[in-house]
Amino acid sequence: MNPIGLTLGETPTLSDETAVDMLAFLYEFIDAFEQAYGMQIERYEQYCAQQPDLFENFEDDIPF
Repeated sequence: MNPIGLTLGETPTLSDETAVDMLAFLYEFIDAFEQAYGMQIERYEQYCAQQPDLFENFEDDIPF
């Protein structure tokens, strides 16, 4: 799995209260997502940890 870096471009102006409410919603969403898919996520992470690193001994000395 490749983590995707997320950056926000132009963001709308939010009130302080709305920003706090949005953050609370996102935390609750993540919690619900982990409750629903946590076993699958853990299984996939264990699978990835068991895979050999194909580039472990790779030397990137390509001269260009």
